Amino acid sequence: MKIKELDRTMRHRQCSYVALRWRFRWAKSKKTIKMIIFISGIHASGKGTICKEIQEKTEYKHFTASELIKWKEISPENQKGVKNISSTQERLLNALSVVKEDHLKILLDGHFVLFNSDLIPSAIDIKVFEDINPNAIICIEGDVEIIQQRLYSRDHINYDLDILKTMQNLELAKAKECSLHLGVPLLIYGSEEPERLLTFINSL
Repeated sequence: MKIKELDRTMRHRQCSYVALRWRFRWAKSKKTIKMIIFISGIHASGKGTICKEIQEKTEYKHFTASELIKWKEISPENQKGVKNISSTQERLLNALSVVKEDHLKILLDGHFVLFNSDLIPSAIDIKVFEDINPNAIICIEGDVEIIQQRLYSRDHINYDLDILKTMQNLELAKAKECSLHLGVPLLIYGSEEPERLLTFINSL
């Protein structure tokens, strides 16, 4: 083989090797991208049921914020009120950092708004969501009268309908605010077909 042909062959092989190496690195990095979809909505809006449906049809793993912060330890006897909202969110962030080590795709089921200890709807500090750093937000908008019935069946507490309406309106407003602030896509989901959810998730 002539020297020029040999040199050309060696260069071709070198370029092929470099291209293959970068392709491998890209594929590896793509595999390790962590995705968090924050599923929001007020208490009893149906988040849990929707998350289970998504989990069954995708690779996402469902976690609830209340489970991660061990809700029963901070709010006994099925009460929805929280004495110190900021400290509960610190617990959530610490637990989430552990969960992220073992799971690439996470559905985090939580709230933008909680009842404080006086059962007044209170928004969670947006810095918490900066730290969660979700890739997308899905906010569940439920029928408030049905939500009221579910809460009574679940907690045996008759929550005022107007307060629940106020809470849901605030939840929706905070979801939109957070979406704009973080620059991530938002889906407001009511009682539409589940395919709309999957289409949104698959587009991420």
